Amino acid sequence: MTTVSDRPTPGRHLVIASVLIALEVWPIGFNLGAYGTVFWNDFFEIWIVSVVTLLSGLYLILMNEKTDRPPVRGIDLLAMFLPSIWFLSEAADRLYPGPLLDGVQALFQVLTVVFALPVVAGVMLRVTMPEVLKLRSARLNLVLIAITLAICAASYLIGARNDLIFTCEDFRISGDEPPANCFPERQ
Repeated sequence: MTTVSDRPTPGRHLVIASVLIALEVWPIGFNLGAYGTVFWNDFFEIWIVSVVTLLSGLYLILMNEKTDRPPVRGIDLLAMFLPSIWFLSEAADRLYPGPLLDGVQALFQVLTVVFALPVVAGVMLRVTMPEVLKLRSARLNLVLIAITLAICAASYLIGARNDLIFTCEDFRISGDEPPANCFPERQ
């Protein structure tokens, strides 16, 4: 009979980290594939978590609070600012439309999703479940990255080809606007 140990193991940490990251990136990838955009509620989730983490992390750093390891450090600071810069670039693009601001806004959108989102997720794991990030082997870290990239790719592809799985009615029933390529209902 196989039993599960109560003590933490690297395998258990890998599973927890993979599941938590997948739950965050799946809807973003799916919506990006199905609708060609990051939804406002996904953006605001990324933004509010990054702002709150940034402000609390800066407080700990500036007040010289004694912590084992500050939750926000180094490159994290830049990543935490990206969603706010994207937010401001969206507003600037609305106030002063033009191709330059369109490009800037698109750049910050991509940087937020590709760079800031994983960092925000990593900081949140570091703060709330530090044992999850104790994947001591480079191999397990590479496996976590590979799983995350696979989930991102799968969610995007399933979103882009949602017509193979979902009907337009499936989207309507859930309260969503059907994407342009959804499968029409059979009469």
